[in-house]
Amino acid sequence: MDGKVKRSIIINRYYQLKTAFGVAGLLALCISILFIITGSVLVWNNHSLARAMARQIDLQKVQDDILKSIEMLSKYGNRKHLIFEAYKAIGDLQKNSEALKESNELLKRSIAINKYLLWINGLLGIALVVAVFIVVVRRTHRVAGPMFLLKRYMNEIIEGKVPKIRPLRKGDEFKDVFDTFVTMVESLHLKRRKHFKQKK
Repeated sequence: MDGKVKRSIIINRYYQLKTAFGVAGLLALCISILFIITGSVLVWNNHSLARAMARQIDLQKVQDDILKSIEMLSKYGNRKHLIFEAYKAIGDLQKNSEALKESNELLKRSIAINKYLLWINGLLGIALVVAVFIVVVRRTHRVAGPMFLLKRYMNEIIEGKVPKIRPLRKGDEFKDVFDTFVTMVESLHLKRRKHFKQKK
């Protein structure tokens, strides 16, 4: 059963497989390019987010130090400790503020890059569709041309005319079918000539 299905699906092995591999190859190439671009950007973004996360962990530690300093202030009321802990808290808060700014910048950059990546993926997707469409149209043109000629010549034969057959273009498909058709037409010419000679 499977053998019959395969035989009916693949009629002209060379043309069908060439077209299938051509389109599949183009799709594979485009998908690979998309994967490489997206993968590279995502790896970079993950690295940036990991750095931002590390900063946030540092901020948490600084925050803990500030809380400890405040606890110290509440326990010891003397002026010396108060001044020391206040300066320590101010220093920690400044570090905290700088680290937060840097972390936020990393996150903003990552978000912006992700947005650009979405646009790039969209544009590359459209380009992929257009490229596949053009390739398929060009490939099918190499089939449609010979089929158009064959149909025209057949109609001429039906009308009783002798078609003037021109050769196919370089790169056209179904040359074997076209050659068989040309042989058939030449055979018809010979039979016609013999018929006319016999009548004379």
